[in-house]
Amino acid sequence: MKKTFMGVLAVAGLMLTGCGSGEPDTLSPTVTVSGIANKATEGSKACKFYEGTVRDGAEVIMRGADDRIFGKASLAVVDVHSAGGNKSMCVFEAKFDDIPPGEAAYQVQVSGFDQVIFTEDEIRDGANITYRDDLSAAFDKLGGK
Repeated sequence: MKKTFMGVLAVAGLMLTGCGSGEPDTLSPTVTVSGIANKATEGSKACKFYEGTVRDGAEVIMRGADDRIFGKASLAVVDVHSAGGNKSMCVFEAKFDDIPPGEAAYQVQVSGFDQVIFTEDEIRDGANITYRDDLSAAFDKLGGK
C-alpha cells in the first residue's frame, strides 16, 4: 500500500510539473499607429498629423515601468487611403518580440512623439496609438481635451 501511494504521488508530481500557467515566457506585441492625417506624403510612406509626421521605417521603442528598453522596432505602412478631401487614413504597425510580461506599465514611443503608456493587457491585445488631423485637434481643444 505504501509503494502504491508513493507511486501515485510521483505520477501526480510529474503531471503538475508539466502544467504551467499557460502564459508565454515573453510577449510578441504589435503596436498600431493610425489616424486621419492632414495629408499623406512621400508616395504614401509618410502621413502628416497634428502631432507630427509618421514615416515608414520610423523607430518605435518599448520600455518597462523603470525605463529599461525592452525592444526597438520599425514602423511599416499597412494602409494609406483617401479619407475625403486632402485627408488620408493612415495605418502603420511595429512588431516586437521577446518583451517580458509582468510589468506595471509599458511605455511606447514613436520617434519624434511623446511616449504613450499601456497596461500589459493592452500590450497583449495590440497597443493602438491614434493621432489626429488639425481639425480634430482643434475640436478636442475646444471641448477641453
